[in-house]
Amino acid sequence: MDEAFLLLARKSIVSSIEVGDDGAPGSKVCITADDWCNTLEDCKCFADNQAAHMIQIKAPDLGGIHNSIEAVMYCKSKGVKAFLGGTCNGTDISTRVTVNMAMATSADMIYNKPGMGVDEGYMIVYNEMQRVLAILRAKKYWDKKKVSAAR
Repeated sequence: MDEAFLLLARKSIVSSIEVGDDGAPGSKVCITADDWCNTLEDCKCFADNQAAHMIQIKAPDLGGIHNSIEAVMYCKSKGVKAFLGGTCNGTDISTRVTVNMAMATSADMIYNKPGMGVDEGYMIVYNEMQRVLAILRAKKYWDKKKVSAAR
């Protein structure tokens, strides 16, 4: 990762945070690193340098789910939000795997896939989330009351 680029990105974020569009302190814009984060090392570099508020972590680019899981956990340990993404060309199976990874790692956001539409991807993501929760409840790993109390 180019050091000058990271410095520029960091300065841009600090500027956007210090002065919003209306001139008042504190912009509400969330800067997300996307196409510049193509490897686990890139994700770690952005997180280490606080060069974005959120990083989109794409399993196809990172080479596998183990790297995606590590990237989410690393970002979270550095206080950077993790957006577990992917590609519009994904399948229902890759979407279900991504949902399981997101739920297991408490990713901050998950990409609605496959495709560019909303309905199909949304239903696959929602149904898999419900399936995981049902399995956890059946195995007594999930208790809504405990989760609500912990928040």
